[in-house]
Amino acid sequence: MSLTINRKFNKIICFLLTFLFLFSTCFYGSVSVSAASIKTTKITSVTAKSKTSVSIKWKKVSGVKGYVIYQKKSGGSYKKIATISGSTKVSYTQKGLKSGTKYYYKIKAYKVVKGKKVYSSYSSAKSVTTLKSTSSTTKVWIPTKGGTKYHKTSTCSKMKNPVKVTVSKAKSKGFSACKKCY
Repeated sequence: MSLTINRKFNKIICFLLTFLFLFSTCFYGSVSVSAASIKTTKITSVTAKSKTSVSIKWKKVSGVKGYVIYQKKSGGSYKKIATISGSTKVSYTQKGLKSGTKYYYKIKAYKVVKGKKVYSSYSSAKSVTTLKSTSSTTKVWIPTKGGTKYHKTSTCSKMKNPVKVTVSKAKSKGFSACKKCY
């Protein structure tokens, strides 16, 4: 007799557990999103725009609600610097940086599931060094014919008949800094 009661009790428990599972799935949904299901973005470029600003561009990830950008200096730890809402914006410019400083960047994409943000893995890191500060009275070399860059030395880029001028004069003539020199 006790064996029969135990079997009936086990059937009732199984029925109740099945009912609870089905009930919770129907009313609360069974959608589960993990970081593994959100594609990781890729940083396509990190460019120093000036001595104090950097431009970051990345690949769009379809189906996400936005991106979070992280940055660190050499030897430091990553800190969140911006949250970009919307999946179509794929660039960001960070301003107020120190000149001549190396920065590293990573990005995460995110979705919102049941009111909570779920993040992808970090993108691979990319680094950039902001442009060095140059005084407008600093003397530089510019080519007399051809070329659009000013240089620290007269021998850079094999210039012929270079002329020494101030940085401000070189810039006013449309010259920009040589990437080898600066």
